[in-house]
Amino acid sequence: MNNYFIASTLTNNSVWKKLFYFPKEVDFLESAIKKFSKIRVKKVFELASGNSPYLEEWNRREYQYYGLDLNPEMIDFVKKKAEEKNIKVNLYNEIKRTR
Repeated sequence: MNNYFIASTLTNNSVWKKLFYFPKEVDFLESAIKKFSKIRVKKVFELASGNSPYLEEWNRREYQYYGLDLNPEMIDFVKKKAEEKNIKVNLYNEIKRTR
């Protein structure tokens, strides 16, 4: 079960588990990074990160993960998931606007 993980969606305070397969998607993203970046990239920032479905795969590939989601329940869910998996994660749930 190396390439799989359980992703959960919070709905009405209950957790529904679904099986997802993500390495192929991260392969594509990583190949785009290598093709278009002129510098070495080891940090990933996911906008509207939700339950951070790519978190474990990025961690397995030794990338630092940053996620932004405006839903505090999703941020709490990912913090708990990262803690359980012993993954360092950087999460944000607000956007600060400057003029």
